[in-house]
Amino acid sequence: MKKSNLFLSVLLTALCTVASAQSLSVDSQVDRNAVKADTSSAEVKSKTYNVGNGGAYMYAHFPSSTSGPVPAVVALPGGGYFHLAVAHEGTDWASYFTSHGMAYFTLIYRLPDGDRSKPISDAEAAIKMVRDSAMVWNINPKGVGIMGSSAGGHLASTVATHAAAGEHPDFQILFYPVITFVGKTHKGSLKCFLGKDSTNRAALKEFSNERHVEEGVTPPAIIFYAENDKAVPPASNAVAYYKALKRKKVPVRIIEYNDGGHGFGFKLKFKYHDQLLHDLGVWLDDMKFKLK
Repeated sequence: MKKSNLFLSVLLTALCTVASAQSLSVDSQVDRNAVKADTSSAEVKSKTYNVGNGGAYMYAHFPSSTSGPVPAVVALPGGGYFHLAVAHEGTDWASYFTSHGMAYFTLIYRLPDGDRSKPISDAEAAIKMVRDSAMVWNINPKGVGIMGSSAGGHLASTVATHAAAGEHPDFQILFYPVITFVGKTHKGSLKCFLGKDSTNRAALKEFSNERHVEEGVTPPAIIFYAENDKAVPPASNAVAYYKALKRKKVPVRIIEYNDGGHGFGFKLKFKYHDQLLHDLGVWLDDMKFKLK
C-alpha cells in the first residue's frame, strides 16, 4: 500500500472513531437540550421525538392547517457518516415543506463507526414511527417519503432499496447522493459506514444501491446534483442510480445544475437555489397527486 493511501486510511478511521465517541455529532450547533421551535414562519410548529432506543431523535414540523391527511418527509442530513450537516441539509428545509402542506422530520441518526446497523435501523424506525403515528399526526400513511443528502442520500437509498415493507418509504428525494461503493465514490463515507468491511467485496456490493433497485418495490425518486461535484462523482452515483431506476421502470426524475459543487442543500448562496425550490415543488405537487 502506498504511504499516501495508508495515511488516508488511518485518517478516515480516526475521524469515524472520534465521531462515534461523540455519539451523535452535528455541525449545526443545534443542541437537543436547547432546541428552539422554528419561529421564522407562522405556518410551522416543531417538536422533538425520540426514535428507537439507541439515542436517535428527530425534529418534527407540521403545517398549521390542512384539509386532510398530508404526506410526510423524513430527512437524513449528510456528513460522510462522521458528522451531520443538520442545518442546510435538514432543519432549514422545514418551512419549505410545511408551506407545501407536508409534515417534515429531520432525523438525527446514530453514526456508524463501521456498525452500519445503527444508522440503518434509525432510519427504518423513523419511517415506521411516522407511518404508525399517521392518525395522531394527520399524515397519509401511504405518503411517507425519505430525503437524503450526500452520505444521507446513501442512507436514504439504502432504506429505499433494502428495507422491509413496514419501513419502506413511498418516495425518495436525493441531493448529490453517495450511491455506490464499488465505483468512484466518497471514500470517507465508505470507510465510516463499513468499517472493517470496507474492503470486503460482498459488503461493497451489498451497499452499492444501484445494484438493488427492484421494479414495483423501489419507490419513485427525484435526484439533484451539480455537474462540478468533485466530492461525490455524479456519473457513478446520482446518474448511475437514475439509470438503474429507469431500467427497472421506477418513476424517476434527475436534475443537473451546471454549477454548485457538493453540499449546496438549502444554502441561499447556491446559485440555483430558487430554481431548485421550483423544480422540487413541481415534482412534489405531482407526487402528492399520485399519493392520494
